[in-house]
Amino acid sequence: MIIDCFAFFNELDVLEIRLRELAPVVDCFVLSEATRTFSGKEKPLYYDENKERFAEFAHKIHHVVIYDYEGIDVKDTWSMDWGQKQRGVDAMLRHCRPADDDLILLSDCDEIPRAIEVRLFADNPNGRLAVPLMLIFYYWLNCRQMGPFERCAKWLTRGLLRRLGDDLRKVRTSRAGWEIVLGGWHFSYLTDVATKIQSWAHSEYNTPAIRDPAHIERCRQEGLDLFGRDFRYEFLDDLSYLPECIGQYPERFGHLIHHESESNET
Repeated sequence: MIIDCFAFFNELDVLEIRLRELAPVVDCFVLSEATRTFSGKEKPLYYDENKERFAEFAHKIHHVVIYDYEGIDVKDTWSMDWGQKQRGVDAMLRHCRPADDDLILLSDCDEIPRAIEVRLFADNPNGRLAVPLMLIFYYWLNCRQMGPFERCAKWLTRGLLRRLGDDLRKVRTSRAGWEIVLGGWHFSYLTDVATKIQSWAHSEYNTPAIRDPAHIERCRQEGLDLFGRDFRYEFLDDLSYLPECIGQYPERFGHLIHHESESNET
């Protein structure tokens, strides 16, 4: 069995891409969603409000709602981040009851594993912790950050997770493991950028200047770093590197592709 266990906020388009990419290889999606943001504010249950959009995958989705914050410091953004995600892992273990040789994918919703690499690793995990090296994209599906690969997502068997104490933080922060080149895609800040900034654990970036709509739009259209870091971005015309479903359903995902004419109009 292959289990995809991930934290969800409000990224509905990215969720659909994830489900379409992984449904052929994943047996159960465990989607965890909290009633509060990492910054402690109450939030809607976005998946619950939009689940009809994902009806074709419903038989594979186990929706975990996190109401209980006992043991989590709700005033500390990182305590909320790790605490909520650990609740999702705990719920996955209770619901799926995976065997020691079952494969578990651990990530955030916008860190999408490449299905073919998941299948190849599942055939021979050999007790290893897999570190899928993911291409990073900001603002648009074709705005690539030209820097190091993302390496936060992890894949491992239930047996290895047990030996690591079922501790998500220990797994996710590990720098060691079997690197899988082009193991997936990290699509960040595709929609509702200001809301994400106000909600996530990196409270140091939650400033009026960064949330300013004009600043956000300039970064989106010109491929600039939202936080003033020394990262370079490129708009790519070749979409063959993206999940296959994006080309199959242009009417569903075309609005997430940046076109040169859009920059010229700003």
